[in-house]
Amino acid sequence: MGSPGESWASSSRTRASMQGNRSRDTRPELALRRAVHRLGLRYRVASRPLPGIRRTADLVFTRVRVAVFLDGCFWHGCPLHHTVSKSNSVYWSEKVARNKARDQDTNRRLEEAGWVVLRIWEHEDPHAAAQRVQSVVVQQRARLDGSENRVESALRASNRPSVGGQRGGQTKQPAQDPPGQSWTTMESNRQAITPEPKPRGA
Repeated sequence: MGSPGESWASSSRTRASMQGNRSRDTRPELALRRAVHRLGLRYRVASRPLPGIRRTADLVFTRVRVAVFLDGCFWHGCPLHHTVSKSNSVYWSEKVARNKARDQDTNRRLEEAGWVVLRIWEHEDPHAAAQRVQSVVVQQRARLDGSENRVESALRASNRPSVGGQRGGQTKQPAQDPPGQSWTTMESNRQAITPEPKPRGA
């Protein structure tokens, strides 16, 4: 470890290691993309699901709102493969802790906006991971399509003409007798007040 004024990446070995870490298009990412593409799914690469927030997902399915993150075992604190660095361990432990907190905040923001978040570790088999992605995308697509169909059905029902010619399911009610009177009562009253014809010659 260098002097207090030196950078934590001042050694040639550390600098070379950091320069070799690519931010995107890593080997695990490319393997996952190929596996997902072979399943017939299309997606955006390294895209921000929420334009106003600087959080980039590795695979983004915009229409069905599914965001896939491929997390590095070291950078994101994999419970199986994360190891504590012997050199500058305090810095690295704090860095990983910040990354994990950021991941949790990203999940929360996306889920509040109606997105489904899927996180995959870089050590996972890409074909198995791709099948997980496909399952989530298909389920989300079915759920959204079902909601859209219900809305469309309700709109069609509200605009469908009824038997009486009215929209919205309203039927034209037949005319009713005045309160307290029936047709027979009205007819008998009409006969009662009709004058009888006078006999001829009267």
